[in-house]
Amino acid sequence: MYAWGDTLWTTFSSGLFDSSNNYLGVTSTDVELSFLNSFLSQIIQMLPYKTYLYIFESSKKNIVGTSIGTDLLIYDANGVATGPKSLDILANEDSILNASLVYLNSLVGKGNYTQLVSSSNVLLFQSNNLQYLCSVSEINSKYGIKWTLLQIMSKNDVEAGIVQRNTLIFIVIGVVMVLCYLLAFIFSTWISRILNGITSDIRELASLNFGAVLRENGIHMKRRSWIREICDIQHSFQKMVLTFAEQVEIKKKSNFKGNLSTTTAGQGNSVGGSLNMLAPSKSMDGLGKSTTIPNMSSIAENSV
Repeated sequence: MYAWGDTLWTTFSSGLFDSSNNYLGVTSTDVELSFLNSFLSQIIQMLPYKTYLYIFESSKKNIVGTSIGTDLLIYDANGVATGPKSLDILANEDSILNASLVYLNSLVGKGNYTQLVSSSNVLLFQSNNLQYLCSVSEINSKYGIKWTLLQIMSKNDVEAGIVQRNTLIFIVIGVVMVLCYLLAFIFSTWISRILNGITSDIRELASLNFGAVLRENGIHMKRRSWIREICDIQHSFQKMVLTFAEQVEIKKKSNFKGNLSTTTAGQGNSVGGSLNMLAPSKSMDGLGKSTTIPNMSSIAENSV
């Protein structure tokens, strides 16, 4: 890494080989690193917690980029950039970074911070009586990049965010449960009203009170359910009542006609008998001549 034109640069080198895999030499590419600061700043704006991001060489020598827009160059007395700022120099200027490096050094000593990646991704340290969480990860590439990404977050902010999310979740769950209970109550009340109406109709049918049932369950009845299945039951029940009422009416008419014909026949037989008693009768004597026999009423009149 080097400074040139008030900008931090790094050189990526890779070997050149021919088709037979014979070594030809080295090719180098210079990349300006000023874009990393703006890139890291955009990342933390999308995170829900206050976060600090630092990228430095895995050798812990030079700082590569930060999310807080730190100047990564060292200047001489004339204000000319002479080189990249080391990690130790930046730590002296940034108390949070310094506290995290002290904590990480206590864990790995003089070793590489990336050793912590395999042991623990989330670590806890304290700075200015506040606790912070830090996470270490590696950035490697085939072009020789070996960088370490250090992420630092305030524990209080993380816990407050978790509590806020949990509270919101509980509120949403509570609202959903209340709505479910309310819908269940309304639904059960609606069904109970319809079933009570059907039960009442059945009681009216037991008393053969078809008029009351048909008035309650007519085609345009107000109690018609909006639930398709219950509405089908009501419609079928109505048809059953109509059919049953028609059959009862037909039965009544049939019984009435039968009783009327029986009564008429009985009255005819009584009148005929009375007439026969009043009319004289004839009989045949032994010589084949007919003889008129007076009836009882004429005998009574003669005797009087």
